[in-house]
Amino acid sequence: MKNVIACGYSEAQLFTRSQIFFMLTGERNIKLVNDVKEIEKFKPSLVLLNCERPTMLVTEDFFYLNKTDNYILLYTDRLLNEELIATFSSASKTALVMCPSIAEIEDCRKYIAEQKSYISCKAKDILSTLPAKLNTGLNRITTLQRQALFLKMQGLGNKKIAEELSTTEGSVRVMLHRVRTCIFPCQREVPKSDFDECMAWILHRA
Repeated sequence: MKNVIACGYSEAQLFTRSQIFFMLTGERNIKLVNDVKEIEKFKPSLVLLNCERPTMLVTEDFFYLNKTDNYILLYTDRLLNEELIATFSSASKTALVMCPSIAEIEDCRKYIAEQKSYISCKAKDILSTLPAKLNTGLNRITTLQRQALFLKMQGLGNKKIAEELSTTEGSVRVMLHRVRTCIFPCQREVPKSDFDECMAWILHRA
């Protein structure tokens, strides 16, 4: 596979993963790009996105790339959190390879070569154990609340979300608070990590 771009990695990180990336893509000459917005000028056949960075940064880059219709490969030898896995698995033209075996790498190569979506076994196992509380609250969230949530996950502030939805900034705050109370009806304070997880799961199921 020619014209492979890596984004969000340092030179050292790219070097240490060069062998596994070659096994997955068949390409040794991988170009490193720091800004996701620079990628399009190279017209890549595949983008290696570093998913071991802060969640919001990874999510913003992922949403941007997904809009440009690039095929995205996310590799990690760590266990990612449920929020990221749910977000990645909801997209098309994405391969999520997490803690793979040698056999799984061989299997994944075929999907990458054909640019088909792929989710590794470890990621599927984690998705299957998502807390029931997230699923239970979905039916109590309105379409407008989901739209606000989707825009929030793309990194928009409340003021910009209000403009997009033709409503007020105060209404956006109320909608996002309503999501919290729907998913966690018995808690006065919702831990941020739980709410982030909740947002990704709602987007995945929307």
